[in-house]
Amino acid sequence: MKVKYKKVDSLVHGEVKEIKLIGEDQEHKKSYFVFWHNHNNESRSTRVSHKELFDWFKIDQAEFDKKFVKASDLDEKLAGSKKIMPRTIEEPTEEIKKQMYEMYKVVFNSSFTERKKLNLMTSITGWEPWSWRVVGISVEAVAKVVEYKGNAKVAKELVRDHYFQGRTETYKKMLSNLLSFEDWWSEFWKNDRTILITRDQHNKAKFDRFVGMPTNFFEIDWKYGFFQSGKVAGFVFSKKYEGEFIISNFASEIYTNERGYVLKKNN
Repeated sequence: MKVKYKKVDSLVHGEVKEIKLIGEDQEHKKSYFVFWHNHNNESRSTRVSHKELFDWFKIDQAEFDKKFVKASDLDEKLAGSKKIMPRTIEEPTEEIKKQMYEMYKVVFNSSFTERKKLNLMTSITGWEPWSWRVVGISVEAVAKVVEYKGNAKVAKELVRDHYFQGRTETYKKMLSNLLSFEDWWSEFWKNDRTILITRDQHNKAKFDRFVGMPTNFFEIDWKYGFFQSGKVAGFVFSKKYEGEFIISNFASEIYTNERGYVLKKNN
């Protein structure tokens, strides 16, 4: 099968080998859920507009008609293919962003201690569906979920880690100089991404991030809303959604070598 070029998400690398299904997004007019395999036969899913679907995936009307599934039939179709329909989330509105920015300026100009300012920054941006959005999962975390057979009890063994830049470092940058609205949002949004890793990896990374951080992980489209922030602490994990999603998409993509290390296949 001819491989197609893809421009879906800067965090998701690869090319589209095959589109498995194009599902109607009932909540957003002319938007779709696309389930596809990349050139390494890894399962991926992406939410796109009508224009993005044709521009990014390089499909024609004939392929769209063949792969399109109406929202009313989508749950049954996904259940048959063992793909889990997630709870979708979106980036906050401009109004919410500006409200948070105004609170940031108040904190910046306050005479509070640095520690209190850092805590307030966490309160401003935390406990929202999009907070600490998960964009990937380590192979070790996948193995841990498989070990628990997707049961929600595995959540205590997992941590959402600010893999790309530590949360404290991000907030200290914001508090060292008063940023413009655009710069503040860019700094926050880029670095609020997290990777789901094991608690053991997280604890090791506290002492040595080079040793503790995973080198192999699978990308996850955060817009599908897996592992959302809990109302008080932690994150949401259910066997029906997060557990089944990880097992159905990634369990077959890992293996344990003779030395006991969990690795990604085709790596």
